[in-house]
Amino acid sequence: AESGVEEINDWRTPPSTPTSSGVAAQYEIPGPDLFPEGGAYDPVGRAFYLCSLVSDTVSRLGVDRAFRTVVPSSGRAGRATLGMKVDAARRRLWACTVRIDGTRTTDGAVRVVDLTTNTVLREVALSTAAPGASCNDLALDASGDAYVTDRENPRIYRVTADGVARVWTENSRLAPEQVGLNGAAFTTDGQYLLVVKYLPARLLRVSVADPSRVDTVMLRGDTFSGGVHFLNGADGMAFVGSDLYVAFGAKVARVRPDSARWDRATVATESGWTGLTAITSVDGEPYAVQGQAVRRLMRVAPSR
Repeated sequence: AESGVEEINDWRTPPSTPTSSGVAAQYEIPGPDLFPEGGAYDPVGRAFYLCSLVSDTVSRLGVDRAFRTVVPSSGRAGRATLGMKVDAARRRLWACTVRIDGTRTTDGAVRVVDLTTNTVLREVALSTAAPGASCNDLALDASGDAYVTDRENPRIYRVTADGVARVWTENSRLAPEQVGLNGAAFTTDGQYLLVVKYLPARLLRVSVADPSRVDTVMLRGDTFSGGVHFLNGADGMAFVGSDLYVAFGAKVARVRPDSARWDRATVATESGWTGLTAITSVDGEPYAVQGQAVRRLMRVAPSR
């Protein structure tokens, strides 16, 4: 993909080759400059949903390339939307929203959108679970509850489908080092929640049965790192089949477990991009969101 362009792409497939269901391999993100830090695909509505580092909007990009803003900005200064996930069966979109204050994120909340009506059902302030809570990304369990990472604090929150937020686990292993927690995904058997620290990049495993058990996943193979630059850490991630794909600024890491326990895993990486921020699964293929967060922080517009 071209450096500096905001787009969504299946980097393993030529741009002219659609998936079996007709989804193109590459979509340029049109309209205003969004700088999406997160994105998710709705297989029922056949559309990508995108957040924005510029404002707290949510936008929809259909597989037919029709683009529109479905949740307008709240108008609150400094607000942004970050990680998001689609609950296709329940027709819900869950998205993190925060206030960006310099290099910190504050005033974290989770927004729930009805995908049938494109209306906001609720916005749950994470301060009801813990003072100073932030929100970076989230994962959804089988019951429709969200598990939310906090970049600024060593906590993961659980937000129930009816909007109640609680601290699910607080552990020193989740504490920020240079930059704290980012992407989250449940293992395919639902036994563990996997989360990444952004920088230095680390993959952590939290037991669903006992959330106080937090362990570092031991990795071999290619280096699980995007380098020492603070804009190239471990970002959004998603499962495609039994493999976990993690976005770094300039590469994608495929993480394959050595066993169902996810205590050890093997990493293989592919590189050649700039500005990757998220991964989403589309018809059994990984699609990367080139959100160009680097350019946003450098105050440089995306290429066109």
